Amino acid sequence: MKRRITAFVVMLVAVLVVKLGMPVLAEMTLETGEGLDVTLGYCEGREAPVSALITKELPTQAEGEAEVTWTSKEFPYTTPYGQSHVARAVVTMAAGREASGDEWQQLSDDLADIISRAIPNAERLDAGEMAEKIWRAIDSVRRDAKPDETGKVPLLNDPKVVLSKLSIEAPYYPTLRRGDKSDEVKTLQQKLIELGYLVGAADGQFGAMTETAVMDVEKALRSIEQAAIDALPTPTPVQVPTPAPGETLSATAAPEPAGEPAPKPEPATAVDGVVDLALQIRLNSDEFPLVAGDLAKGSDAQAVTRLQRRLLQLGCLTGAADGDYGANTRRGVTIFQHYNGLEETGVADEATQRRIFSSAAQAPANPLLTEGVEGEEVKKLQTRLIGLGFMKGTPDGSYGNATVAAVKEMQTYLREKEIARLTAAANADHGAPEDTEVQPGATAAPTDAEANVDENVNITPTIEVNGVADPLLLDTFYANDFETSALKNGDENLDVKRVQKRLNHLEYLYGTADGAFGDATETAVRDFQKRNSLPQDGIAGQATLDKLFGDFALKALKPYVLKVSIDKQRVYAYGLDANNEHTELVRTMKCSTGSVGTPTPKGTYQATTGPGARWHYFKKFTCWAQYAYYIEGDYMFHSVLYGSKGGPVTSSSVRNLGSRASHGCVRLTVEDAKWLYTNCPPNTKVIIY
Repeated sequence: MKRRITAFVVMLVAVLVVKLGMPVLAEMTLETGEGLDVTLGYCEGREAPVSALITKELPTQAEGEAEVTWTSKEFPYTTPYGQSHVARAVVTMAAGREASGDEWQQLSDDLADIISRAIPNAERLDAGEMAEKIWRAIDSVRRDAKPDETGKVPLLNDPKVVLSKLSIEAPYYPTLRRGDKSDEVKTLQQKLIELGYLVGAADGQFGAMTETAVMDVEKALRSIEQAAIDALPTPTPVQVPTPAPGETLSATAAPEPAGEPAPKPEPATAVDGVVDLALQIRLNSDEFPLVAGDLAKGSDAQAVTRLQRRLLQLGCLTGAADGDYGANTRRGVTIFQHYNGLEETGVADEATQRRIFSSAAQAPANPLLTEGVEGEEVKKLQTRLIGLGFMKGTPDGSYGNATVAAVKEMQTYLREKEIARLTAAANADHGAPEDTEVQPGATAAPTDAEANVDENVNITPTIEVNGVADPLLLDTFYANDFETSALKNGDENLDVKRVQKRLNHLEYLYGTADGAFGDATETAVRDFQKRNSLPQDGIAGQATLDKLFGDFALKALKPYVLKVSIDKQRVYAYGLDANNEHTELVRTMKCSTGSVGTPTPKGTYQATTGPGARWHYFKKFTCWAQYAYYIEGDYMFHSVLYGSKGGPVTSSSVRNLGSRASHGCVRLTVEDAKWLYTNCPPNTKVIIY
């Protein structure tokens, strides 16, 4: 039998082009007679062929016989070969007689059946092995010719029909090992990352981390293979009794049990860190055994670690892959399930795992934001936190302590809302009264909605109070239907606290947001309603809430903002510009702030500012001042000093204006002190810098 080697360029779906080479030819024995020509195609570095072509010369007519006209037809077939790949077989049959369309169709069906039975596990074979198995199978069937009741044989078995050519093409997977550097290694790494065995980026360098990841895959496969072996029944070997000399063994003689049972087979996968053809095909197969059971609290740490790596890579989890299926992992799984159209259980069942460890896994629409992150997404979050009353200040795009605290407050709020929903649903299922609380199964500190609960029912909130703005949380937070029920004097809850914070930010309310709707909150609501052209009833109804938490809520209009420069010993009064912002400098006043030993405290003050006494007596210093305007505590604006009420001013206090000379207060001329006292209402913002 003639054989020759032809080098090929094999192109996969990834359009992989491999240099050509001439490795040693693998043995291929076909006991099908003479006249065969076998061509095997190789790629460099591959000892197994990636293509095979077997041809057979058509019979020649003997002298004196009628000329034979041969009609050839090709029959293409494909079989799965790893993920997104197929092996291709083309069988060419030549007929030396006329055949009907039905006969050719039957021949095609017969060939398809033979091929499917000959290579049921095509992805474990190379092109040469597939060619040999298919050729032998077809040849065997052709030799077993059986005529039907009319005496005719199928076209496949007709001696005047010849199998003239068989062509096989199989995908190319080079053997990979530590030290290799190539695009194939990068593809392997991407798959290992997708499967949760490798962390980091795919760089195409087969190093120690890649080798460890490969060995973890091999261990997992070997474990599955061992489990299948262990599940096999242990056969009891039997031994046929030996007949005595001159005795003939009866056909029905009972066998005797043997002493030792036959050993069970060993797992086929070696743990060597080498990625051969079989392992690569298994890695890329849709049937790769990824799932050993559901993953939840208490599951195998190695399997959970692998899951966590993938969740981290997809942006569904923060922190480290520690192998503990805790609340954060449950939340990460829930996030993944939400964005991939799966039931949101927080349990990594088979359907969840098969999706998460595949190229079809969908990452969340929103990013996962946590402390230390900076950028526009953080600024967007901060703007929303401020707008909904969870945060004060100005968005700066930096996820710092203030943002963490605001996110925790938002999570506490949403968690309590979630518990209320779960409570209502659970009580409905158990026939409990609607106002009966339900014991949550979470580990976080219980909120108000978790107190005094029905011990017979258990719920598990999905929202964790951890200061991390995960994608699912942001979905809820950015939703347009973030609504609150009407609030009035006497209410006390998280919604009141949120309203108070928003009123505080808009400068209608000052002090600490305590969640109790009292007289001060009612007054602030009325002021907000008046400023925003709403009915002034002091109740935070839906219209008021919509305006309060909307993008166009108007701030309280304080006529001025006062800024005190200690370096320049000046007080600047800024009025409103066309956009109702305090940017117009309307008055500059010379002052005396605290001396070095008794400095004026720097900071921003508003909740405590406002007019005091027309004449203020300083008992400790036995002197007077006019137009006292409080900043905070005993610190205030006031005029230059007087030795007695209504008497002349002290010349030293006038002379010291423009320098640091007071005991901490801010001294002004009598005229400036009167202007400030008269024109700046309570809660005017004062900034000392």
